[in-house]
Amino acid sequence: MSEINDELVRDIFTFNVPEISDVQIAERDILSSSLQKSLRRAHYPCALIAAKGLVTDPQYFWRRLVTIAFEDFGVSNLALTAQVVEAARNRAWRMRMGGELRVAAYFIRKLTLTPTDRRIDDLYMLAVATSKSSEVATSFQNASERAKRLVTHAMTLCRTCERAVPMRSFMAVIPAACDEVIWANTNLAPEIAALCVKGRKVSQCLLPVLLPAFLLDASSAEQHCVLKTQTLPDISRAGILPAAIDGYTAEGRAILQVTLRDCRRLSSILARTKGVSAAKAAAAILFCIEGGLLRNQLSDQLSAELNKLGHGCWSGLPLRLIPEALSLMREHLPIIDAHRQEFLTKRANVINSTKPQEQ
Repeated sequence: MSEINDELVRDIFTFNVPEISDVQIAERDILSSSLQKSLRRAHYPCALIAAKGLVTDPQYFWRRLVTIAFEDFGVSNLALTAQVVEAARNRAWRMRMGGELRVAAYFIRKLTLTPTDRRIDDLYMLAVATSKSSEVATSFQNASERAKRLVTHAMTLCRTCERAVPMRSFMAVIPAACDEVIWANTNLAPEIAALCVKGRKVSQCLLPVLLPAFLLDASSAEQHCVLKTQTLPDISRAGILPAAIDGYTAEGRAILQVTLRDCRRLSSILARTKGVSAAKAAAAILFCIEGGLLRNQLSDQLSAELNKLGHGCWSGLPLRLIPEALSLMREHLPIIDAHRQEFLTKRANVINSTKPQEQ
């Protein structure tokens, strides 16, 4: 596994950074979402614009990029993941390589050329849902032995290595517990263990700690992996993919509130969630439809099973209501897209109208 070396240095110095359009959307949550959606869909121009807006806060940008590398690319290219982690850890090195945007643009280009692998995130979300819902846990009994083994392991890691943050909706990692779990894997190559520890430190999330489970799984070599490719619409407004306005952004939540107001049936279904607000359930259902739209994806029997088992299970909905909720959300997707494009167009027009005119 190659990290920072002479070849990488040469590649970055000779890399031709394309002209990047001006950033027209200032909201960090939208730029962050656009970066991830663009990388999933291998949309290089939109990913660059998002990076240009985010890299003004280098610490945030590199933490986000490392998280995306583990969440959306998994083990598809460990050497590239290691390079992203090392670059994120060393700002002085980035300055020597030509600055934040040059290094960011280089790695974004490499990631857009790398097939996605979302097994780590699917495993994490399924483990969280299984630990919180007895219904999900019961349905999971029909899973393959391999999936059961991995999810059980992930559930243990969640209990051991994460803690709830008071008054916040996310979990925080427990550094000492995470590192102890990683180094306790005596069958794990030292360089991989070091990568996982570094990835945990930069990303501040549990995903790097889950990575060894796939590398050490004895049956992984038996799986036939294929590359699946989708043709996705190449539509953007103000340099942002409309799908970036999702339920995890402020504007996306506002749009979903309008959707729930207009679709009484969907609203009544989402009101039946357990332990999750209707707004968060709506965000989860929308993500189920759009989050898995990947341009190039590595897929095997395990990834298909994890995705199927976890599809919508973390929305908080009773499992029997998930298919109808997905169907209703799909019906309203054209209206949601229209709201998104209207917002992006208006925002871009306002910004452009306030720019000084060239003489």
